[in-house]
Amino acid sequence: MAYAQKCMNCRPQDMSQPYDSPVMYETVMKDVKIIHHQLESKPEHAVKAEADLGSVEAALDYGLRLRTGYDCPPNRVLDRRYLALVALDTDAPALLRFTGHCALIEWYTDCKTNFRSCYLQATAWHANEPVKLVPKKSAPGALFFAQNIMIPQSEAPGVLLICDFSIRKYGERWQNKMLKSKENR
Repeated sequence: MAYAQKCMNCRPQDMSQPYDSPVMYETVMKDVKIIHHQLESKPEHAVKAEADLGSVEAALDYGLRLRTGYDCPPNRVLDRRYLALVALDTDAPALLRFTGHCALIEWYTDCKTNFRSCYLQATAWHANEPVKLVPKKSAPGALFFAQNIMIPQSEAPGVLLICDFSIRKYGERWQNKMLKSKENR
């Protein structure tokens, strides 16, 4: 159930219906069944092999499995690696990239110790990307980040200017890293 919850929290949300409406409940239950079937149909080693061969769908699946410990031991470092492959693959469909970025928002904001400034920069960049990829849908991760991290952090003077500069620099660095990674494949 944790896998399904993480997966659904990272997908674009259609907020045309109230969140607690019967229609939304039916949609969520249908999605949970689909996700459960997906998990049961492929073992972890098969998903990892596909992800390592370049499948962005499998990379997202494997990253979320590593995140939740479904059918494998949880691994925070590898989880981030596979989710970044999805979010930063410019050839991947926008909805998959959206989901990857939102999953990374959660990864950065779910640190158990001190929320480092580099995490703030990375999260701000990842929160901005889903909004650009799928502009008419709500990005739950971006909304969570804005409400629970940015608003409290923005009370310090000059923070927003620093964040804007950091978002640009972080994005440039990741784009360059992904281009090099694709060239080495």
